[in-house]
Amino acid sequence: MQPLYFIAASPLVKIFLPEWEERLEENPDLIFDSATPFEFDVDTGSRCVRVQFNKPMAPPGRGYDEQVNVFNFLTGGVTGANSRATDLYGIVHFNPQVDMVSAMDSMAMMDEMLSDDPKVQLAIQKKRMLEQKAMVEKIKATRQQVVARSQARIIRHAKMNHNNLIAQWQRNEENKMGKYPPSFTELMGSYVLRDEIKKSENKQAKIKSRMNQIMQNQVV
Repeated sequence: MQPLYFIAASPLVKIFLPEWEERLEENPDLIFDSATPFEFDVDTGSRCVRVQFNKPMAPPGRGYDEQVNVFNFLTGGVTGANSRATDLYGIVHFNPQVDMVSAMDSMAMMDEMLSDDPKVQLAIQKKRMLEQKAMVEKIKATRQQVVARSQARIIRHAKMNHNNLIAQWQRNEENKMGKYPPSFTELMGSYVLRDEIKKSENKQAKIKSRMNQIMQNQVV
């Protein structure tokens, strides 16, 4: 059976954690801090899973089938698209692309093959260093990929929240009800999305300007 590991690799998850609210109010840039370790809970409906930030973890469960169910709920499956309810946590599948057991066995076999011949010892040491380097590079590449996928899940949830907020404000304006202040999560989400929001505003402004020009032209 394939071992299952998940990881919460994006610090942006803090904007959805109530325990971070006071700290982020004082310093919003803590959202982007990846160096400070922290933990948070995820309620699966049947259990509470304690997740450690940026640490590969195995899903809990009494058996493999239960572990698979917890894994799929937390990560949205291998693709990350099967459980939008957990997008806000940015938890994704972690696969280092390294067969750790085989790698360790290979290194152990090389130890057994050590001889008194300096040339043989040097050749084995070089081979071991190359295998270790390849293992580290694979894990490093996986880390970069999971951060991007983890952030994509959180950004997707933040965009949904932001778009829902704007849509509700528009409905309130149409019904003469006024705008209500955004929640802390909506406010922090807008802070994270500020560059994308600015780009969208600039794009819409250009489209409106172009449409105004077209409407001013005479019919031919």
